[in-house]
Amino acid sequence: MAATSACPHCEKEFVYDPAMFGSDAECVECKTPFVIVPHPSSATGWYVKVGSIEYGPIQRGEIEKWIHDKGMPADTQLRPTDSNTWMQAARLFRD
Repeated sequence: MAATSACPHCEKEFVYDPAMFGSDAECVECKTPFVIVPHPSSATGWYVKVGSIEYGPIQRGEIEKWIHDKGMPADTQLRPTDSNTWMQAARLFRD
């Protein structure tokens, strides 16, 4: 199953294998190095981990409401339902 992502610099979209989530890559368009993360909107669901407590799966809208209403603890991690790799939430949900 393929997933979509985009270069954080030039926003060139690309397709990748979800097993590559969290891997280093270089944009084929602008050559900027970056870490492969799915578009937060492209994942069907997310698991959320704060400290040692895990929640989910939940939808992006619920995460955005949580961020808006309560803020996001610095140690919050997320992973899409099709991946086993956790990533800092701040890398996925930027202002």
